[in-house]
Amino acid sequence: MDRGRFAIAPPGQAAPNKAPPEARKLRLQLVALALGLMLLSALLLAVTLARQRTQAIDSGQRLNQSLALVVETQAVSAVQAVDQRLQLAAQGLDMLEAAGGWNDAAVRTLLIQHAAALPFVRAIWVLDAQGRVLHAPEASAVGLQLADREFFQAYQRDPETSFYLGAPVRSRATGDWLVSAARPLHSASGALVGVIVAGLDPPFFDRLWSALDLGPDGAVALLRRDGVLLMRSPILESAMGQSFAGSALFSQRLATQPSGSYVGASPVDGRQRLNAYRSLTGPPELLVLVARSRDAVLAPWREQVLLASSILATAAVVVGLLFAALDRAWRQRLLAAADARQMAKRLELATDAAAIGVWDWDLLHDHWQASPTWYTMLGHAVRPGPAAGPPSLQAVHPDDRAMVAVRIQAVLDGADAPFGYEARMQHADGSLRWMQVAGRVLARDAAGKATRLLGVRIDITERQQLMQQLQASEARFRAFFEQAAVGVAHVALDGTFALVNQRFADIAGRSRADLQACTFQQITHPDDLASDIDQVRRLQAGEITTYAMEKRYLRPDDSLVWVNLTVSMVRDAMGMPLHFVSVVEDINVRKLSEQRQLEQLNELRRWHTAMLGRELRTIEVKREVNALLAATGQPARYADAEPSAAERGT
Repeated sequence: MDRGRFAIAPPGQAAPNKAPPEARKLRLQLVALALGLMLLSALLLAVTLARQRTQAIDSGQRLNQSLALVVETQAVSAVQAVDQRLQLAAQGLDMLEAAGGWNDAAVRTLLIQHAAALPFVRAIWVLDAQGRVLHAPEASAVGLQLADREFFQAYQRDPETSFYLGAPVRSRATGDWLVSAARPLHSASGALVGVIVAGLDPPFFDRLWSALDLGPDGAVALLRRDGVLLMRSPILESAMGQSFAGSALFSQRLATQPSGSYVGASPVDGRQRLNAYRSLTGPPELLVLVARSRDAVLAPWREQVLLASSILATAAVVVGLLFAALDRAWRQRLLAAADARQMAKRLELATDAAAIGVWDWDLLHDHWQASPTWYTMLGHAVRPGPAAGPPSLQAVHPDDRAMVAVRIQAVLDGADAPFGYEARMQHADGSLRWMQVAGRVLARDAAGKATRLLGVRIDITERQQLMQQLQASEARFRAFFEQAAVGVAHVALDGTFALVNQRFADIAGRSRADLQACTFQQITHPDDLASDIDQVRRLQAGEITTYAMEKRYLRPDDSLVWVNLTVSMVRDAMGMPLHFVSVVEDINVRKLSEQRQLEQLNELRRWHTAMLGRELRTIEVKREVNALLAATGQPARYADAEPSAAERGT
């Protein structure tokens, strides 16, 4: 950071001569000379003070612009981080749903983990399509009705709305101020089934921005482009969530200049301030405003004016006091310059705390200067003072080097477009870090070529890792679905197959395309269909949560395959049925084995019955012979003519 840019240059000084009066004429001459010198000094002083006032305001505006750039970078990073975190949380909900539905404990753990990843997120909730809190980290929040909140009504008006920042409101659970950041949840058909929303903590940003030390009556504000105040430091509760769309900033300045600075009264409290604003491209479209009190900025200058007036009032008595007063004024200027350097140091500390490297490239003199963070974020030693020309591209990954060179050359050639890129860079320890570079052209020559660039470099390695984790999560889900040892299918409410894996197709003996062109009713054996449909009806009615049964599928070659079918239902946030998840296991071999065992058992029973009938008939004949012999008075011939106890029991 070029700290000298904020220093105030000392003005020239006039040193009037002083001589004792020796005669009236000489006194008159001396008085005339003194008055002339005083008038000349007053004129020079007035010109100098006017110039210093302009310099003080210009210096204050440049500092405001630099601070606005820092706040813009922080705001963009925070919005991108919370948006990505909501996307990851939504992906986690999809995975839980695919694994068997939303379990309240699992969803709550998921929401707590994602909220804890960002220090400015108070909590994350899941709302159903009617605006009722379905899942929340705190049990007291479940069931709260938030349909009247601005962010939810935005999705009611336009279900295609993606990421949305709502106006700050008081939390109905805790009473604290929250800014809602939301994303919609859609069903497989694209219908809005709910909203996942994160509560941003405005006091966190108040503490973050207070480190900028804007002086008494300074302020930082983050607004939507429709004029709604989202956050302010210091927090002014009467202004939170209010719309300032009718102010001159929104009705006049933004229409012609997306970013800039001006001196004017604040629409919040009516106080005069030096203001710098920057528009943030969206979605969502935001506006950063950094304001410092004009009185505070001009306080050193006003002290100089007061001092000069006192000097002129006492100059008639002792001209020598003028020199002492001017010397004092010079010391005041030195103090003002020291204050400016201290403010630049605070800005440097703020960029260090936010891990943002700031760089300044003077193309006219081929000078490059950067803040210490710009060097240390890649593990390099800080290089004090300006350097000749910008650093080389050797630290950029070879695969990204050509792209970076093209972007830089486009700006140097006069392209009127935002300057920025994301590339991999090598750390001093040999690792690769993802960096985001963004810059602005501050000055151009008559031909439109850039003569000065100012920008920042931010380490986005963690954000890139989160994106890679998201991609890996999607790949794992796809691998689980495709490589499962059992058949898995998503079945629509009308029975059509929406999605099947290859194992399901193999069991059914059909291609995936053929299955997706028919219904489960068409491939189910007629004798099993009624029972299956009855279970489906009970599942849709909520009488059961899942069912399992053994059934037969009809294959195209007229053969049958026995399967063990397990079916569960996926519902939306309101409990309305969306589709079925069917898991089938091929049990054809077991069923055929059971059938052969049953046939053998039946055959054994028939043989046993036949043998038992023959034995009983033999016994009856023996009994008849014994009866005839007994009638003639002869002894019985067969002693075993009576059936045994076991036979009688049979």
